[in-house]
Amino acid sequence: GQRKYRHLFLFDDLFISAKLKVSNRSEQYAIKWYCSLNDISFYPTPNSESAQTVPVTSNIDIDNLKAKIAAVKADIRQEQGMCEGVPSEQLEKKKGPGGRHPSTTSLTSVTSRPGVQSTKKSRDRLKRKLAEQEAALWLALPSLPLTLYRRSGKTHRFLFSSDVARGDWKRDISTQQKDSTATLSPLSPLEIQGLAESCLEMRTVRSLGSVNLKDDDNVFTGVLYVVVNSGKGFVKPIDCYVVLEVDYYGHYVRKARTKICKASQDPLWEEGFHIEVEGTQFIKVLCYNRARMMGDELCGQGTIKLEKDDLGSCHYHDYTVILDKQGCIMVSIQYSTTLEGIHHRRSVSASGVFGVSLETVVA
Repeated sequence: GQRKYRHLFLFDDLFISAKLKVSNRSEQYAIKWYCSLNDISFYPTPNSESAQTVPVTSNIDIDNLKAKIAAVKADIRQEQGMCEGVPSEQLEKKKGPGGRHPSTTSLTSVTSRPGVQSTKKSRDRLKRKLAEQEAALWLALPSLPLTLYRRSGKTHRFLFSSDVARGDWKRDISTQQKDSTATLSPLSPLEIQGLAESCLEMRTVRSLGSVNLKDDDNVFTGVLYVVVNSGKGFVKPIDCYVVLEVDYYGHYVRKARTKICKASQDPLWEEGFHIEVEGTQFIKVLCYNRARMMGDELCGQGTIKLEKDDLGSCHYHDYTVILDKQGCIMVSIQYSTTLEGIHHRRSVSASGVFGVSLETVVA
């Protein structure tokens, strides 16, 4: 029932789960378990273990972790200014001709002082603390399960924070299982270790704590009010709903879901959501068809890139999100640094819904 951070590898006929160990500025993988793809199923067998229930982290605990990360980031920025020999709040005033900062030579002479050297050590300590806090956050956030059942009866449950990531892994595993026709000879533990190590330089998972210090001028921190208005252009009538995922410094997290609009090619939702954001640049819009027997089907997805020019005036900005498979979704977004700065639009229903029959409201 405990959360653990793992790196997953999917090869032609092999699935590997490993832990990344970092020591003395070197990285290596410790293999936790591995199995053939033919040994994996998404459905339990009579001898399968029960999947463990992993406790969901409360919103209060997540907010506390985010607050700690924000505090450490502020301390690091302050230390960076001291390392350059200039207080952080005066960096803009010390630019030279053409808007350039002082040369490397002048900075070297400043940073050679003992006091600044100790500041560098302090900054390194803060960066390690930031990585620890961020690791704790990314252990706490995921809540969307993907369970793998093995023929031996062993059960493994993975948690994702994004519907897209979970769906991609399930699809890729299924595709590899269908394409894997040849029976490969079993690999030794040493060969499997070598496979994982060969992926170190190619991995797409970033190191924890490495992106949180990027320039905040291009990201949004505060509150987004996102209204999912309607959709059109679907091939056939479907029972569909929309899921919104927001990136938090590059990690996508599921934040909202609309109600189901039944049997429509031009669905109408008109649902609004307050979404707290930090370090956000993109919103993913996912449209699903509610399929009761086989699981929900992803009808299409699209991405909104948030721009300060569009959302800087506290007014709504309308987006038409073209989905990759079919149709499009109309979305309106307003941004404010605080919840009080959000101004809601009037209801699309002129008469309201009080006293109106339920059949009329949901029709």
